[in-house]
Amino acid sequence: MHVWRARLDLPPDRIEHLARLADAGELAAAGRKRFPHLRDAAVASAGLVRLVLARYAAAEPRELVFDRGPHGKPFLRAPDAAPRFNVAHSDRLLLVAVAADRDVGVDVEEIAPARVDDALAGRVLSARELATWRAAAPAERVPLFFRAWAHKEACLKAEGTGLSTDPREVEVLVPTRGGGAALAAELPACPAHRRWLLRELDAGEDHAAALAAEPPLARVRTWSADDEARRAP
Repeated sequence: MHVWRARLDLPPDRIEHLARLADAGELAAAGRKRFPHLRDAAVASAGLVRLVLARYAAAEPRELVFDRGPHGKPFLRAPDAAPRFNVAHSDRLLLVAVAADRDVGVDVEEIAPARVDDALAGRVLSARELATWRAAAPAERVPLFFRAWAHKEACLKAEGTGLSTDPREVEVLVPTRGGGAALAAELPACPAHRRWLLRELDAGEDHAAALAAEPPLARVRTWSADDEARRAP
């Protein structure tokens, strides 16, 4: 299992080079973003995803043909020997999880204290999770919320349902004996009765990230795709 990480806040010349790898649909989607920095991030993400996946598919980046499942999960339609993958990004950070033979999901969330309140927590956390979250020390609640959110979305993206499934159906936040909270490492049924293993990923102090994959998940290797951006044609 490989996870690639890259910055999206790139200089204009790198954005221009990565744009040459994106197809017309990806460029059109990026162009619909409201703000210039979001448009640039979308272009960079499209190009970097192609560079990363081309390594595994034995193809040129522009030869990759993408499609989406019923709930929007992307997959490679061509070439035939394409790996399974999943993508997550914030405004500044991209993660690409790649697996040869199993479904995988990845998510990254920027830790933004201003976004978190009881109303949002109640829309994301189950009743039991909400009680655990409220019992945590005030200074821990914001990062704990985003860590839980990343775990939930990674699982739902692995399943292919995304947020068409109510995130409160996926319980990842569990109380500890000392009155604290911890993130689950395994979900026996999430929520379509498939077993998922969860791993927290290091995405820096200002992000929370998680990976969900079908077992076994003995080793997760993390790579930097920043060099890929510098080598873009």
